[in-house]
Amino acid sequence: MAERQYAEALAATEQAQSFERAGQAAKAVPFFLQALRILKRLAVIESAAQRARLQPTIAELTTRVSELQKSSDYLLAHAMEQHAAAREAEKSDSTKTDIVIDRYIAAAETYMQALNALPTSEVAARAAIKEQLEYVIDYVSQLKAQTQTTRHQIQQQVEDNSNDVDVAALQWPEPPMLQHKTAHVTPAYASAAMPAAKPAPEVEQTKEEKPGAAYTPQELDVLRRSSQINGHLFVPWLDDLDAQEKFSLPEPFEDPDGHVPLSAKQKKKEATWMRPSDYAAICGHAPVMIAQGGVNPLVVKQDIVTDCSFVASLCIAAAYEQRFQKHLITNIIFPADPRTKQPVYNPFGKYVVKLWANGVPRKVVIDDLLPVNASSGQLLSSCTTRKNELWVSLIEKAYLKLNGGYDFPGGNSGIDLFALTGWIPERVPVSELIDAPNKEERLWEQLKSAFHYGDCIITMSTGDITKQEAKAIGLVPMHVYAVLNVYELSNTSDSSQEGKKVRLLQVKNPWRKMSWKGPYSRHDKTRWIALLVTSYVHTSASSTHPKRLSQRKQVARRTMACSGLTLSR
Repeated sequence: MAERQYAEALAATEQAQSFERAGQAAKAVPFFLQALRILKRLAVIESAAQRARLQPTIAELTTRVSELQKSSDYLLAHAMEQHAAAREAEKSDSTKTDIVIDRYIAAAETYMQALNALPTSEVAARAAIKEQLEYVIDYVSQLKAQTQTTRHQIQQQVEDNSNDVDVAALQWPEPPMLQHKTAHVTPAYASAAMPAAKPAPEVEQTKEEKPGAAYTPQELDVLRRSSQINGHLFVPWLDDLDAQEKFSLPEPFEDPDGHVPLSAKQKKKEATWMRPSDYAAICGHAPVMIAQGGVNPLVVKQDIVTDCSFVASLCIAAAYEQRFQKHLITNIIFPADPRTKQPVYNPFGKYVVKLWANGVPRKVVIDDLLPVNASSGQLLSSCTTRKNELWVSLIEKAYLKLNGGYDFPGGNSGIDLFALTGWIPERVPVSELIDAPNKEERLWEQLKSAFHYGDCIITMSTGDITKQEAKAIGLVPMHVYAVLNVYELSNTSDSSQEGKKVRLLQVKNPWRKMSWKGPYSRHDKTRWIALLVTSYVHTSASSTHPKRLSQRKQVARRTMACSGLTLSR
């Protein structure tokens, strides 16, 4: 029995090698896989000595298959198979349009991988694949536009019918309505304030007369070119389709784009890819997307990934959501609970994150495999202090996939905030305020007002200061901090400054270590007590009540536990 299986494995390997020598990787891979399956079964039933002899062969074949699956020949053949399957699905009346679109997108992503695998010297082959890729992207855009148009037409027809008959006299179910009413990506010429006039009954309204129903060729070209980012395809987000992505799968999801490239530091720490369900046993808690109590900026921490600007942006987005009870960060990751709209843990391992890039929100698909040190169970990415909480790690993974990998050189928090929220950033160099007191005054009032009304979120960055200066004041050079609060209090600690206001920023270091040591730090009791007494006098009718004074001291201590920075003239 075993001899026959060894013979079958050998025959499959020889057939695979024959195809490989002929340059037909797509045909070689199935035979290599067949040989691998046979040898792995034999390794289970054979003796320990024979199993040890089989392992090098199994490892060699596994490596060979992995290399062939990355070859342009294999990827191109696989893309063509996916493309053909998408066409067949489109012909079937039982297949939903969003499933057809997903299959075309999968084919486009594989075409992109095949294009990247081809050497630049293969000019003709690259041109042919690129042409096919652009065709698929164009076709997907048209399908999405047609889907939107159909839904608009159904809604329009219902409205027209309701105007022509006495609706009250009829007994019929409520007309179907769109589940999501958020704005879609529309052409620049489309006016949301000027709805299209209804045509006469005998005149059919054309697609061109429907604002936002379809893209112009120029817009399609822009979308096509801007969707190719760092070697992967990130299509524009459409609420009606992408929020209804299929997340229940027959087996754990693996990103068809492959693993997000690791950084040198992660590799040095022997990072291996693990699912939350796998390392849950190590941390002792079942994985959750958001821990009880909701998102909390104070538990977010940056680890070995050099993306302080992004983690600081996550912190202030979480702080905004916590402060104003409005979705800002929890509404960009799916799947979500249809009742609470909060993202939830998906045991199938598939997530979709909505990020802004090249001018529009885009769909970033990831799996839940995260870099972990297998021996210690340490998560080698940004996370929270709650070991089983996933939202930080998964959003970071999606953002770094968009940006090419975990070896992130550090960015600009304005760019990071735009990617997370779509809010337009504004940068204010502090150096411009040193000799411009009026400008500083206006800026401070704007920041204070806008921050407390929820109209802005703020980060601050440090300059290239020396290590000695950094250690003395407790700030990290060339680092980004999240601004969690903006204060203005009366100053009585200095008689020469009496009557003037003390301006404070409560900031958070994404590292969760090394706090501010300057004026109004947590160790500066003299200034804080003076501020507490003044604040108490202005807000209490009984300024000598010991219990109330004690309560205000406790509040201040909690504030001092976070880093503070004085903004003064």
